[in-house]
Amino acid sequence: MADSAVIEKGEQTHNKKSCVQEGFLPVPLASVPPDSLNGLEVYISTSPSYSLYKSSDLKFCAKDYERLINAGTEYVYIATKDHQKYYNAIEDSLSDIVKDKTIALNKKCEILYATTIALTKELSSAPIEAKNINKAVKHTESTISLVLKNPKAFHHLFNISNHDFYTATHVSNVSIMLVTFAHKIGVNDTQILNDLGTGGLLHDVGKVFVPQELLNCTEKLTQEEFEIIKSHVKKGVIYLEENADLSEISLKLVAEHHEKMDGSGYPYGLEGENISPQGRLIAAVDMFEAMTSVRPYRDSGIPTEQAMEMIRNMAPEQLDEKIVCSFMQFVENSISGNDTQQSEQSDFQVLAALGIMEGGIKNPSGRRHERYFFRVKSTIRTVFHQNNTIYYGPEHNIIMHNISQSGIGILSYRKFDEGQFINIGIKIPGKDSEEHYFAKVVRIIDHADGWYTLGAEFVKMKSAEQIMDIYTQLK
Repeated sequence: MADSAVIEKGEQTHNKKSCVQEGFLPVPLASVPPDSLNGLEVYISTSPSYSLYKSSDLKFCAKDYERLINAGTEYVYIATKDHQKYYNAIEDSLSDIVKDKTIALNKKCEILYATTIALTKELSSAPIEAKNINKAVKHTESTISLVLKNPKAFHHLFNISNHDFYTATHVSNVSIMLVTFAHKIGVNDTQILNDLGTGGLLHDVGKVFVPQELLNCTEKLTQEEFEIIKSHVKKGVIYLEENADLSEISLKLVAEHHEKMDGSGYPYGLEGENISPQGRLIAAVDMFEAMTSVRPYRDSGIPTEQAMEMIRNMAPEQLDEKIVCSFMQFVENSISGNDTQQSEQSDFQVLAALGIMEGGIKNPSGRRHERYFFRVKSTIRTVFHQNNTIYYGPEHNIIMHNISQSGIGILSYRKFDEGQFINIGIKIPGKDSEEHYFAKVVRIIDHADGWYTLGAEFVKMKSAEQIMDIYTQLK
């Protein structure tokens, strides 16, 4: 075949999510060793298609690398069927790539995510090899290194994550979320983070023992078929206990990721505190990721905001309420790119439950007040002050979904400006009139689907008793 396709200066790359759908994996050219592309079919984007630049039987050399870089080529592409070859080539370099200060964070995230996908494809293929389980531990170390040194890493990983629900992408996303969420609420012990990340990568390993046609079935399953799928949990635990030397934290993630607080989960039907903290943690993360992913029986995932609301509504009956509160804040921050360390009191209760901190420890200077989550229809009006007179804008409906002593969280179909003063009307059940509160918009998240999440601070901070009274009446 011809040595190369025509390269145009400043070529436009394809959307990196859609290219995976079309069968190609984007490779950030300037961030990978040239040797990692040897023996692979290398493509370039010639929108709206892809052209073969170098066939697998021709060496990809330094001249090819320089030629592409000089032409302004940011990405080259390899066929997804060659995922594993590419991963094997870059595996030994991953740790160095993560540490390299000359490589942009978004490029590191793309490389890490692609190699995570490749590894988890190995882990979800039968027969499972023990060496791949050991690779999972090593790979998690690179993930932790990236997360600890780059507060905005998960924001990039969240944006590039592919939500096609085949096992490889799902467990990759769950593992990365577990590590980053734990770090954001204050876990800095690398061994605990490693145990969480490894358990996340392996939590669905038992699915290799379940017929593929059942996992990909688009029709309603019979009770017998569902029981077969449910068996993946115990089968995975048994296999890992016999073939790997994993920590208790990692094994609990595998064993309890489908347990529910009310005992309705499987395979053990555990309730409440009988579910380990790790089991309660992964239950929320696993369910959120599954909701937002494409499934065999639907063409698209549930929108993030809707999934967040569904997760909130599952606490405390099915999911641990403290974990849900902290995780929902983590997701909101991840969408907006807010890299501040979470440190609400509920976060510290989660840490204590995980055995990382002693219960009852005081919040050391983090977020001031605990946040309570719920869902209630409210009203909003903009407020203007001019010539010693207060003017109100028209009234609009909103959804209020959390409250603390310092402020509220709002879901609105109208965009507001940061710094805008607002008046919130809350209808308390059993009362004839609304209660009104003045606040200032301090944060906005555009969900790109016609809805906005607003964070607003009360003009006058409320007492803990006032907030608990409101929460109790609205819950």
